Amino acid sequence: MPVISAAKQAKPKPESFKIKSAHLQLVALMIKTADWDVLTADLSAKFGAEGESPDFFDNDALVLDFSQIDPDLPVQDLAPLLAVLRACRLVPVAVRGTNA
Repeated sequence: MPVISAAKQAKPKPESFKIKSAHLQLVALMIKTADWDVLTADLSAKFGAEGESPDFFDNDALVLDFSQIDPDLPVQDLAPLLAVLRACRLVPVAVRGTNA
């Protein structure tokens, strides 16, 4: 009678995750001012519901790029900017160009 080792009897543990490369379609917003009032007003005027091109975006994924902003400026509350971006039919999913 053959002997089966304990290692062969144990079932492999199922994976809890998997990392794969992905080619994602993203829009990048290169922010060139630290003045949220100016930025949100300009975005709303261009892409908001009452703006020039309200249907330009269709819930597109967006990367906020802060690389053009002085890194020594204090961190601001992103909530007002995020609200305007969502109103412009953009979905912020990532940030780059900042240490905050």
